[in-house]
Parts: sequence; structure tokens; C-alpha cells
Amino acid sequence: MEAFLSGNFRRFTIAEVDADLVRAVREADGFYEVNVAHSDRISTERIGPVELLNPTVEEDARRLVEAVAEADELATALPSVAFYGRGGNSSVAGVLAEGVRAALRFWLAESWPGESRQSRDAIAILDMLDDNHAVKRKGNGAA
Repeated sequence: MEAFLSGNFRRFTIAEVDADLVRAVREADGFYEVNVAHSDRISTERIGPVELLNPTVEEDARRLVEAVAEADELATALPSVAFYGRGGNSSVAGVLAEGVRAALRFWLAESWPGESRQSRDAIAILDMLDDNHAVKRKGNGAA
């Protein structure tokens, strides 16, 4: 909430697997309310607009990867590090990895345009990572 209220960010994209919560926030045009406890009172803050995307829905997962690739800053809030790998193809680790690879590809194209050796070598490494990630997905459902 503090990040939102700071006004320093142009976009808030949130991954959420609770379909009812995603639907409710979307129906409220991207807004939700939270109660904030102060030492002498409780206030209600209206937050938004935010974009909630469900990584278990294919189109939302694609949009999450794009959001990661375009982000200047990222934050995660999970109950345990064990949650990063949960969810098979829609895991937090998988979405972050795909987004970072997409951002790297863009950066490489901008930094080393054309067919430079550095660009070819770096893209070959990214392709190997993509192939390895795809094998893991097909082999055991883990990302």
C-alpha cells in the first residue's frame, strides 16, 4: 500500500490465483479497499487502479510475463520461499524467469544490434535456458 500511495509507480500488476478475488477487483475497475490500523483509530484506504492477473489462466500468465519484462522494479510477497516453485507452469519462479529472459532479449537487441558475436553468443545462452525450462515443464510439470 505504501508503494501505491507514494505515487512513484505508473503501474501495479499483481499475480493472484484466487479467481473470485481477481473477478471482484476487476468488477470494481481495479480498485479495492483495505483497513489500516493506526494507534488511535482504523481508517479505510481505497487502492487502485491495480491489475490482478491469475497465472493459472493462459492469457493472464502471458500478460504477467510481459509485465515482468517491462518492469523497472519488482516485489514479491509470499508466505515462504517454498511458494516460488509451486504451481508447475504458472509458478512464481517460472513467470519471473520468462519475464527476465524477455527483458534480456530486448536489451541485447538494443545493446548489440545486428549480428554481432556478443549478441549471437548471449542469445544462444538464452535459447539454452529456454530449452532447459521447456524440458523441465514437459518432464515433470515443474518450472
